[in-house]
Amino acid sequence: HPKNFKALGKALAYCYTIAFAMGGAVIAAMYFFGERFIQTLNGIAMVLVDFKLIWLSFGLLAALVLVGVLQRPLRHDLLAAPWVVTMEVGFNGQRTSIRALMDTGNALSDPVSHLPVVLVEYEQLRAMLPPTVEALYHHAEQPSIDELILSAQGTALERRMRVIPYHSVGREKGMLLGFRPDWIVVRDGGAVYEQGEAIIAIHNQLLSPYGTYQGLAHPDLLCV
Repeated sequence: HPKNFKALGKALAYCYTIAFAMGGAVIAAMYFFGERFIQTLNGIAMVLVDFKLIWLSFGLLAALVLVGVLQRPLRHDLLAAPWVVTMEVGFNGQRTSIRALMDTGNALSDPVSHLPVVLVEYEQLRAMLPPTVEALYHHAEQPSIDELILSAQGTALERRMRVIPYHSVGREKGMLLGFRPDWIVVRDGGAVYEQGEAIIAIHNQLLSPYGTYQGLAHPDLLCV
């Protein structure tokens, strides 16, 4: 379904373009190849054309040609627009709102609870992290997981803490500090999904070089 009014407008434009092309091809075929005769009704001359089902084949042919012509811009249009949702996260009385890419290839999950994992940039989460944990992320690009666990002791994060193994390009194996939030709300166009069964993993690097999104969402967030 269209994600916004802009996407809806594009879908309607493509639909009506193809429909008008089909109708125009059928009418043109009727007038060029059909048998025409003039009939007068109440003093008004009308041109009548003998309609045959075969004229519909001209409309179908026009539609196929037009779809072939529009195939490349259509594919480019669909692939150029990433599936970005708005995601709100609440934890320990704090909340943050981010834009997250709905990554259909994201299969990251907590090895213990098997809950889906959402990657979120550290800068978007720092307000809800304990000062001891925040200090480690501030001074190191990827702090030691052992130091992060020790720094979270005695805080609200300790009871919700998770360790998430992961691998990425240029780094075969690694560990991310994660936590289970109080709640997550995902807004995808007009649809709203409330999710409490997920893990937030802290990523201390930019996920989008252009700032288009600050998180990588798991597709299971939409399964509620």
